[in-house]
Amino acid sequence: TVVTQPMRIPDASGATLGQVIYTHRNDATDEWSHFMGAAKALFPEIDMVISSPIAQGQVELQILDTFSDSRIPISACGTGVSQALYLIASVVFHPPGRIFLIDEPHAFLHPGAEKQLATFLRSHPEHRYVIATHSPIFINELEPEAIWLVTRNKHGTAYRQIMVHEPHRDQLFAELGVHPSDV
Repeated sequence: TVVTQPMRIPDASGATLGQVIYTHRNDATDEWSHFMGAAKALFPEIDMVISSPIAQGQVELQILDTFSDSRIPISACGTGVSQALYLIASVVFHPPGRIFLIDEPHAFLHPGAEKQLATFLRSHPEHRYVIATHSPIFINELEPEAIWLVTRNKHGTAYRQIMVHEPHRDQLFAELGVHPSDV
């Protein structure tokens, strides 16, 4: 449940996601169309994200379920749905040049949604992404340009970039018959 005060960019906490969606949906922005396309690609059951009035100056964020033709409050959709929608909104509604620090973006997502989220992020090179993940599905789909190995022992944490010299990453993996997540 959010107030209807217009807001164009979600804040870092995610608390304003409803206001941002309310604003872009009502203004029928190009970004809104892009947001909905990405949301539907990740979650085929979402027909539309809607903001239904519940009181004077307040709306509830809901999804219109394609299969049941029912309205489901975002709060009842599960953690993966709400977090993915927030990430999509942040990428689509922020101006170019943002650096996103994303921890385990695949958490609570179906493997198909993981793949779609990776594809979505790759389709937005106007931003930079630092992603921490353990998901082989997400890594394989993302095909990262840079991979950092992070290790930890009694002396502390160390990190180093791997696969930065010849042969190129793709050539090396093809030769070995492996995927990035296998290493």
